[in-house]
Amino acid sequence: MNVCERFLLVLALACFAGVQAFALKVDSTPPESPQDKQGKIGEAFTAIENAIKDEIKDIDANPEKLIQGFADASTFSALGATQRAYGEYKLWAFTVGPMVGIRLPGSSFFNVADEIQDIGNTLEEDGDIRAGLNIQGITGQFGLNTSKFLLDKLYLGVRFGYFNLTAIENLDFETFHIGLTGNYQLLKGINVVSGLFRWRGVNAGTGLIFQRTTLGYTYQLERQQADIAVDGGSYGSINGSIYVDPAINFDMDVNTFIIPLEVNTSAQLLWILNLNLGLGVDVAFGENTTTLSMSSDVNGDEALGITKPGYLSINAGGSMGPTVFNPKLMANLGFKFGPVIIDVPVTCYFVGGPGLSAGVTLGAVW
Repeated sequence: MNVCERFLLVLALACFAGVQAFALKVDSTPPESPQDKQGKIGEAFTAIENAIKDEIKDIDANPEKLIQGFADASTFSALGATQRAYGEYKLWAFTVGPMVGIRLPGSSFFNVADEIQDIGNTLEEDGDIRAGLNIQGITGQFGLNTSKFLLDKLYLGVRFGYFNLTAIENLDFETFHIGLTGNYQLLKGINVVSGLFRWRGVNAGTGLIFQRTTLGYTYQLERQQADIAVDGGSYGSINGSIYVDPAINFDMDVNTFIIPLEVNTSAQLLWILNLNLGLGVDVAFGENTTTLSMSSDVNGDEALGITKPGYLSINAGGSMGPTVFNPKLMANLGFKFGPVIIDVPVTCYFVGGPGLSAGVTLGAVW
């Protein structure tokens, strides 16, 4: 199972070891049939209902850590196609690229693989879990040096992104992204032997970015079935079963506003290699509204003469905003071939547990 699928499974099962005070309530109505079978059908229906209740008995109806974890991941994924490593360009810059944001469970970056592998055990022990995943598949950013017509050393940018993931069964995932950016060069750089070594100075950046993610995921539970035997009566001896194929539906609507505050410095070596380091904080606002639902008909074999199916249903969910202040450490490894750039940005977050974003940027700087 890959990382993306594992996080989706967490989304579907994240509440399965929650706090009893928030346990889900199951609403139910048994199937209807002729009266001399109704008692047996009622007994079988109760057995099915109890089996489902036992399977979901510890679901947390409002998993706040998980809901906030996905809101945080939206914040982390919102800075794709970054140009932070290529300040001091003369005229314009255009970049495109994906970015993945992850709110990691646990408390350390050094055991990430083990912690993802042990998500199920963590849920059993802790009930709720602060974890989340967001993918901004395509973001584009256009930057303009305004030194000649507005303000010396000021760089303004506009960005736009959209992504619709359809490759995973039972999943609907869509993101939309728009924003404005600004960078100002605090310290002028130096250039040695026309690019043999170039320090790009120190740049301060900010902006305002809006990102929306809608996610729907259906998790199919095992069929529950109960056998019924009716001996004699006006309808004679009857054998049959009632059954239900329950599926849990998760839906998320994540809306985040991000204000990045950054200070970066970068250097170009041997005309090609480009390195960047930076510090900053992402200030985030917004809300993740999550719903959990199940609505399944209970049917039976034709021999039972059911005149109206029964049903089982649950409804739960909640809303949480992202972590407001997200201090971060940024690093980029890139390559520059004339005006063409290839860049790999990585950002580590430290508040509310470890967080990570990573991507690949392609573009041109002129």
